Amino acid sequence: MDTKSNDTICSKTWTDLNIDLSKQIFFFCCKAKTEKLKSLKLNDIINAPGITQRRLDSLKGIKNAQCEYCWKTNSAYRRIHNKQIQVPNNPLDGIEFIELTLENTCNLSCLYCSAPYSSTIAKEQGVEHIYKQVEYDVNEICEILIPIIKKRKIYFNLVGGEPTMSKFYYKLIEKLIEQVPNSNLTFITTSNGDMPINLRNRLSEYMNKTNWEWVWGFSGESAGEVFNHIRFNANYERWLDNIKFFSEHNKTKAIAFNPAVNSLCIKTFPQYIKDILEITKHREYVINGNYVAEPDEFCISNLDKSFTTYIQQARQNFLENSQNCLNKESVVTWFNELENMLGTADQKSNIFLRLNTLNKQKQNKLNVNLLLEQIE
Repeated sequence: MDTKSNDTICSKTWTDLNIDLSKQIFFFCCKAKTEKLKSLKLNDIINAPGITQRRLDSLKGIKNAQCEYCWKTNSAYRRIHNKQIQVPNNPLDGIEFIELTLENTCNLSCLYCSAPYSSTIAKEQGVEHIYKQVEYDVNEICEILIPIIKKRKIYFNLVGGEPTMSKFYYKLIEKLIEQVPNSNLTFITTSNGDMPINLRNRLSEYMNKTNWEWVWGFSGESAGEVFNHIRFNANYERWLDNIKFFSEHNKTKAIAFNPAVNSLCIKTFPQYIKDILEITKHREYVINGNYVAEPDEFCISNLDKSFTTYIQQARQNFLENSQNCLNKESVVTWFNELENMLGTADQKSNIFLRLNTLNKQKQNKLNVNLLLEQIE
């Protein structure tokens, strides 16, 4: 391997592979532009024309178009991963993280989500026929995964939809247990966390059959009844109980929280932080902080600067229980970014209209008044 460093090199160009089975695309780094998935052959993906050119360009100091997001936004993400790196002679030898996106099967219809990521929303909107499930060959997927898994330590993340509701998710786990039960694999599931007891018990049985490190990711960013309406169809108490269950499991390496902060969650955001960290106080965890940008009605830039007090309280709740956090510095940075976003919208969006439209879509079962109280 050669050591390389310049302003256009990003480690993700070599280390991260994302495959979206539902959209038939793949990309190296979650911020990069995608390429069409023409086949499930590992060599065709690793040495595809687009990523090959990106590697060459970055080594020459050329800003490749696949990385346009970072060039246009001067993304902190680029600055984090723009480091001196060891460039492998064979691109296959650089892969450290693989993310697989399954179909849109999901039991929730979160207010800021959309039909491509939730079968429930697709049904509400009467467009479920557009997102018909595709049957994938688990053996084809394993032909991509297993050669990489056998080579080195790999972080493998499954997302959806809701992956734990996908039949393919269980087929894939069973196949991997059959072939690589003792591999140096960190198996990550990015879930909405609202799974029934029978599913989590089934998953516990799988965990006990492997020597993998298991990481459970839970999305959510509010508490109580507000949680139940932002993440429509969810149950906050069941969600907390599932976090507790997996946090206490002896095969769990860490819990990953994936909050997408939005204008409706801010008032209960401090309680959310308090609740999740009380459960995981004896377990390593990460917070992959994000925020909702679209639809823009839910962006916190629409909120008044006075809402800073809730973010400050949430930050304080975090700092008091941050001893087991594996990414404390980036979490603090995220809190600061949230605070700076408040009150920056050029023109406030009409959230009342958006909520009423969503309420009709959800057969008038949405507590619009409760949600409007969250932005007053």
